[in-house]
Amino acid sequence: MVFTHYYGKHKKQNDCVLHTTVIQEKGKTLQIRIDAELNKSLESLVKELNQNPSKVARDILEDFFLTKKLQDQKEDVEDFLNRKI
Repeated sequence: MVFTHYYGKHKKQNDCVLHTTVIQEKGKTLQIRIDAELNKSLESLVKELNQNPSKVARDILEDFFLTKKLQDQKEDVEDFLNRKI
């Protein structure tokens, strides 16, 4: 909840926000807001894996992008093979 100069409330936003003002040596900080159901799922996975929540979230994102990269490469290979025939 964000307050203005007159302490009025603004509508809460549910967007993914890249926090660009904090730059660490390892990379940038990603700050997101998630709904309650997704939060419960993330918390249960954190307890199950007994790891840091940020590491679990990073692993989920890395797995997602790795899967996407592999699918793109598979499509590229299929296109290449179809051209040869």
